[in-house]
Order: sequence, then C-alpha cells, then structure tokens
Amino acid sequence: MHEANYDDILARYKRMRSVGRKLNRVLPEYVPEDGIEAAGKALGLWVRGTLVFDSEDEACVLMDHAIHGCFRDGKNAVDRYVAERPPAQGSDEETLLAGMRRVFFSLFKVEEFVDGVGVGVLDIIQDRRYFMADVNLSRSAAVGGILASRVVPFEDFIMTTGVGLPLDLAGLKESQCYFKRKIEHSSGKPETTREENAEMAAELIKCCLTRADAPSVEYREIEDAPDERVKPLSPAKPGVGRNDPCPCGSGKKYKKCCGR
Repeated sequence: MHEANYDDILARYKRMRSVGRKLNRVLPEYVPEDGIEAAGKALGLWVRGTLVFDSEDEACVLMDHAIHGCFRDGKNAVDRYVAERPPAQGSDEETLLAGMRRVFFSLFKVEEFVDGVGVGVLDIIQDRRYFMADVNLSRSAAVGGILASRVVPFEDFIMTTGVGLPLDLAGLKESQCYFKRKIEHSSGKPETTREENAEMAAELIKCCLTRADAPSVEYREIEDAPDERVKPLSPAKPGVGRNDPCPCGSGKKYKKCCGR
C-alpha cells in the first residue's frame, strides 16, 4: 500500500461520517414509495407481506439497500436528493454526495490495519487494493477477515456506507460462485452499471443474512467507544456447506433444512 497521510485521512473520514449521519436522516424520504418493500424482497427479509428481522442491525442493512440499491428511472434516493437539494459548491456535503453516487458493493479481504484509522483491504472481485478508513474496524479487524460491504470511494480511501457483513469460508465460496456466473454472462462488458452492482449486492447480502451459521457484525459509531476494542472480525473459517448435513441433526442437507 502506498505511503499515506493517515492523520489527514482520519480527519476527512470523520468529517464525511459526520455529514453522512445527517444525510442518513433525510435520505429515506427520497426512497420510492415501494422501495422498502422492494429492498426487503431483494434481501429475503420480506415474509408473507411483512418485514422480518433477526436483529436491529438488519433494519440498517435494509435501509442502506433501499437508499443506494433501489433505482427508479435510473435514479436512486441519493440522485433524487441531489436533484432537489443541490449541495453548496466545495462543501463536505458535495464531496460526500459525489462519492455516494459512485458507491459500489464488493468483497474485501483485510490485509493490514492502522490502529485508530482503518485497514488495508484487497477487493477480491476487482483484484484491487484500497485503504478503508474505519476507526472501529481498525480495532476489530484480523488479517484475513472477509467483509461484504457497499463503500463510498474517495481519492485516497474508501469508507463503508455504514453497513458491512463478515463472511465465513462457505459464504465466501457461494458469493464468489455468484460473481463468476455474473461475469461469465456479462458479454465482456468492462464494468457493471450501478443497477447491476445493486443487484449483485442484494444477492450477496441475502447470502450473508440467510446463512444460519454466518458470523455477525456489530455497528457502532466512533463516539460510542473511542478507545474500546469492539467485536472482532475474524478470519474466514470453514462453515457448513449447502450440501453438508444440517448441524441441527435432522439428517437433511443444510440447504434443505436450517439453510432455507
């Protein structure tokens, strides 16, 4: 990873997070009327006409996808917000919104960490390295850990939109197989559109949420525990495969039992 001014990155990251918290309070107003339902169905959280969550964090996952991954006429909530309420030129809000209109979802492998600032990661799908600014992750990361996340790109760092899901080895294999199929059917296109990336994101998120043995992640703001180490993101470990016997002892394959 190239030399970086981590003090500068940390300062800008904190400013972007502060602006992002304010935006996240108003962006839900720009989600289409049927956007929450559509996001719930795409992520497998819509059950018999009702949103069903296993944890409060899954509600954050849902809203993140509704804001960034729900498109109507080629526009998502961020596009509609910018069109209606253009940010001041040169402001932090303008910088963040420009990045939010370039968000992408991928799988990131932790390669190194800078305590109190962030982690160096490898984008497994693009085979490209980034510095991911994230104070809490810098205190919980383990080299080799895999994170599925939507990120906002800036010139010299990326940051998550606030939601990330760790993957174990079995989940990683499922995700990689999905991406391989998508790439094989992309007809040689050099890159995916925002809508296509959102579709892939939904499949990956659903994979993470529906795995009964999947690891979990705790979402916290920097101010919640500035010096406290948080729940660790562990390296990928072998998990239960879709065709393995279900650990509940039913005698069925995992995909036909608890993995459903």
